[in-house]
Amino acid sequence: MFTQLNRFSVTSRLTALLCLLLIFSGCSTVYYSAMEKLGVEKRDILVDRVGEARDAQSDASETFRSSLEQFQSVVDTPNTGLQQKYDVISKAFYQCHFNKNKRLIGHVRVKKSETTAV
Repeated sequence: MFTQLNRFSVTSRLTALLCLLLIFSGCSTVYYSAMEKLGVEKRDILVDRVGEARDAQSDASETFRSSLEQFQSVVDTPNTGLQQKYDVISKAFYQCHFNKNKRLIGHVRVKKSETTAV
């Protein structure tokens, strides 16, 4: 009796989950179709969403970093080996990020010069 109750419960849950999945996948399809009729392509919507997610992640990272710095300024934390390793990794990360941005800016300059030369 107990196993039949669990089996029924699992089956009903899976059925409900499948129904919800079908309903929500249909909603996104309708949304994209409506937006395409208005002249907004799906890729443009996705590019905007990715950009917003990237910005939100960057903001969260900055908030966390500033919170950590504020915490360390209020609480006297000893300079441990872990802190030193964090500083080394953080410095390497920022150097990579700086170099990546520098290459991207150089790439944009090359593209602009190629388009103006043609």
